[in-house]
Amino acid sequence: NCRSRRRAASWTALACLWAAYLSFPDKEYVFDGVLFSSVIERLHDSWREALLNPRHLIFNSFIMSVRDFLALLGIEERAYSLIQKINATLGVLGLALYFLLLRRMNVGRDLAVFAAGVLAVSNVYWSRASEGQAYMMMAFWALAALYWAGSLIREETTLAAYGLILLVSGAILFHAAN
Repeated sequence: NCRSRRRAASWTALACLWAAYLSFPDKEYVFDGVLFSSVIERLHDSWREALLNPRHLIFNSFIMSVRDFLALLGIEERAYSLIQKINATLGVLGLALYFLLLRRMNVGRDLAVFAAGVLAVSNVYWSRASEGQAYMMMAFWALAALYWAGSLIREETTLAAYGLILLVSGAILFHAAN
């Protein structure tokens, strides 16, 4: 029963943090985010040439696909706002992965919660989770790849290897800095 209460508290904390990221979107409309948004919304004639940015190869097309899918459902969303919402969601999921990664490395539960909490409210992580750029997607995929690498280390299976290849590929394709 203690375990289920801890799990419920963790989910509640993540939901509150998600709500905070969504409630306080970054108001620094940076050049990259504005440029990406104009491509995603097809606002200029040359959007096709900018769709596959060499540093963020699949970022624009992924966000465009999500936006188009939402439009099919009748949900109209501006691209910049959509990027911010996706970043907030991935920011929270990334924190959960970070916590799990620390636990997998035998860090105590309390210290792992503290470390994830410090990361969650740090200036860099908060800004990446609330902005309209590609960096949170880059961080999320990198965290997922690190976490999955532990699976491959623990059990060398073909499935684990393919999973790691997929996650590392995603990390690199969403941002070349990975």
